[in-house]
Amino acid sequence: MRKPRRLFLGIGVVAVVAGFGTYAFVLHLRIKSSETHRTFEVHYVWDSGVKSLRIVNTEKGGEESDPNLRAKVAAVAESQLPRIVGSAGLTRAVGRFYADTWGQDVLYLPRFGTATDPDLARDPAVTPLMSALDRYDGVKARQLIAAGANVNASDQHGWTALMTAAMNGDVATVQALLAAGAEVNARNKDGETALSPAAFLGRTAAVRELALHGADVNAASKQGITPLMEAAQHSLPVIKFLIANGAEVNATDALGETALIMAARAGNEDIVKTLIKARANVNAKDAEGRTALSSAHQLGYTGISQLLKRAGGHD
Repeated sequence: MRKPRRLFLGIGVVAVVAGFGTYAFVLHLRIKSSETHRTFEVHYVWDSGVKSLRIVNTEKGGEESDPNLRAKVAAVAESQLPRIVGSAGLTRAVGRFYADTWGQDVLYLPRFGTATDPDLARDPAVTPLMSALDRYDGVKARQLIAAGANVNASDQHGWTALMTAAMNGDVATVQALLAAGAEVNARNKDGETALSPAAFLGRTAAVRELALHGADVNAASKQGITPLMEAAQHSLPVIKFLIANGAEVNATDALGETALIMAARAGNEDIVKTLIKARANVNAKDAEGRTALSSAHQLGYTGISQLLKRAGGHD
């Protein structure tokens, strides 16, 4: 009957080991709790790499002087900033994050804040005028314009103040920007002009203002998407205005899609009617051979399918 004795002996050994492990863990916590916990506010400048760091000891309220701690916090910055800046879609950035230490060791990753933290990674090319429009503060934006703000500055994505004002549907600011010399056909990195976001969001008054000041109603993005296509899903007033002002109804994007195919796929019967009346090619095919009718039929849009068939459309 040796097995039970061995079993009891094994259980006893495990208990002793477990107890020692618990004691060691508690002792470790007590030692750590006796060390100084520091939080650092780290301000950085990034341009394809760390260009400068300002490491502030939040308890002291001033720059950290300990070279060892500075080196460890800097190492955290070097390892984490590529991800932070990259996730913001930037190559150049300024911002702030927090790092925590115990004693001389950096034991915790920086507390970067929430995904919407405006101080985490900012585009240094963004001007106060752009920032005001990002906050939908048209009054402040117009004050800055009147004070001589650069109306043609662009951020790293090529967005100008006019693009944002048009996207917001802020006609008063669009007018002020244009009067101050904003380039109406300036393009962002995607090849879009201010007319594209305005058309997509159905900002009819802004679209009209831009067109009256010379906006190209057929300006296509790098993907070949025109303002008419942007509006094809849901903005009938913009569609009617663009067609009346020379928009090409049979233009195709990089995937071979037309505004009619997009409208049919979106299930917008009124826009489909308007495009057919404007002589849109009902049998145009995209790069995969789909027509407006086949798209509508596949998605179960019976009314649109009937409209297209009456106009001579086929699958």
